[in-house]
Amino acid sequence: MAKTKLGWAPRNPQLAGYTMPIIRPFTQYAGDIGEIFSGLGTFPENLVEFAGRVCYLSTASMGNAPDFIAVRIREGHTDILEHGWISLSVEQPGINAEPEFYKKCKYLVADPDPSDNARMLISGNLRAWLDSFGHNDDVMGECAIVAPTIFKPESPSAVTLHSATSYDIKQRQIGQARVSLLAIHNPPLLDLPQDRKDVHRSATFLVEGVSRTCSHQFVRHRLGSFSQTSQRYVDLAKGEWQAVIPPAIAENPEALATLNEFWELAEGKYAKLRALGIRKEDARFLLPNAAETRFVVTMSMFGWKDFLYQRDTKKAQWEIRAVAQMVRGMLQEVGFAD
Repeated sequence: MAKTKLGWAPRNPQLAGYTMPIIRPFTQYAGDIGEIFSGLGTFPENLVEFAGRVCYLSTASMGNAPDFIAVRIREGHTDILEHGWISLSVEQPGINAEPEFYKKCKYLVADPDPSDNARMLISGNLRAWLDSFGHNDDVMGECAIVAPTIFKPESPSAVTLHSATSYDIKQRQIGQARVSLLAIHNPPLLDLPQDRKDVHRSATFLVEGVSRTCSHQFVRHRLGSFSQTSQRYVDLAKGEWQAVIPPAIAENPEALATLNEFWELAEGKYAKLRALGIRKEDARFLLPNAAETRFVVTMSMFGWKDFLYQRDTKKAQWEIRAVAQMVRGMLQEVGFAD
């Protein structure tokens, strides 16, 4: 990854917050999210690995490959780093610190302490930190407290992570769709306006049992970071994929029969293409938008509130609206949404 050389440099960086788990180890959950705790790293690193393995349908292998994240970074698959967040409190003298910061950093956010113009809170995902300050050993030392396998400073810090706040958040399900709140980033915030607080906080969800139609709508929310099960790498042979059935079709026997007939045809043709030696990345071209998918998604609270405004409404399509309702309910439980 390219590392930008910044003339602007923070002084005395101190870890202020990082992505914390909402789910608990050794607790029964539907699906495979408990595999996150089988990872070998810190929770933010395990969350990053889990997101990557969702793409490859290999979550059962969590913890089996210590260099999983390093290999993905070498491959350029650095988008998975966006699911972990860090906030640093830094000293930067001068009243022009914030404008100078934004001239240099596109994907981190910063706000000055209202009571001390020389101190700032900077927040963003692991990818943004690595890209912006990968050359700065002081910053990398603080980031390495959170993710030592990603940030490798010359002088590692001896500080360890403190334990997470305990929540009792349950997964939610409406129809086939299931949503799990995996983690939140909620650093101690300065006396900032609410809209500025929201850009420093984030939440990470696992969304399952939804159609590709739904995920196509989701990724239009540009403030989000997504890791989705790949149809390029995962073989969707007969019996290996499910379809999401719209209620209007499920309630109409003739329409349902037509849909089932098409799906059986698509399954058969997909299998024939694979038998002819066609690669998965090409055979997937005939799969319908109804194909079930799953993905990990992370957004700042600013992004989530915009998502809820757009999707938790009667005007939204039924499937993504159901997901939005579940997202809102869980964010309310942790005090993140009205």
